Amino acid sequence: MLLQISPLSLADRPLIIRSFAGEDHVAEVDGLRAGWILQAESTPVGEWWWSLTGPSCALARVPNTGRCPSFEKAKAELAAAYSLWLEWALRQQNPVSWYSRSRDHQVAPPAAAV
Repeated sequence: MLLQISPLSLADRPLIIRSFAGEDHVAEVDGLRAGWILQAESTPVGEWWWSLTGPSCALARVPNTGRCPSFEKAKAELAAAYSLWLEWALRQQNPVSWYSRSRDHQVAPPAAAV
């Protein structure tokens, strides 16, 4: 489902990265799924893949995927990409697109902010 949201509604909300299943992690902002960090299975051991899947990144021209040698690096790159997207979104005069699934609004256990 494609949502149109006001970027101001996200401006003061932290990006939360929490464990989802095994070595998989989900990134969320105010209950909306922003992306994923997964341990890549088909690549060298220890490589991590991140993806910014919530915000529509095409118009913002920010990276939306990457591969990293560590979870910490993947977390930092995902957070940096989200920050770039949010900076762009806040400059827009209109609501921006966010890809969502109905599950995005499920109650989840609290997690530490990035």
